[in-house]
Amino acid sequence: SNAQALGELDEARIPAGPVFTLQDAIEDEHLRQADWIREVDYPGLPRPATIPDTPVRLSETPAGIERRAPLLGEHTDAILAGLGYSEARITDLRQKGVI
Repeated sequence: SNAQALGELDEARIPAGPVFTLQDAIEDEHLRQADWIREVDYPGLPRPATIPDTPVRLSETPAGIERRAPLLGEHTDAILAGLGYSEARITDLRQKGVI
C-alpha cells in the first residue's frame, strides 16, 4: 500500500510521495484546493464532468481549461468558413454527406 511504502521510504530517508489512482486524485482535497481538479459542464451529462486541469503553473505563460471539449462536428461550419468555404458550399457538403 502507499502508506506502507511511504513509511519504509521515510525510514530510509528517501523522499517520496503517494501514487494516486484517478479516483484518488479526484478525491484529494489538496489537488481540489489547488484548482487542479475541475468540474466542467458538458452537454448530455447529468452533472459536470470531473477533469484534471493543467498541473504546471507558469507566471508568464499561464495555461488551463478555457472551455469544454467540443461535441463531434460542433465547430465544423466555423472551421470551414475560416478556411474560406462559403455558406453555400458548406451546405452543399452537408447535403452530400461529406460533413
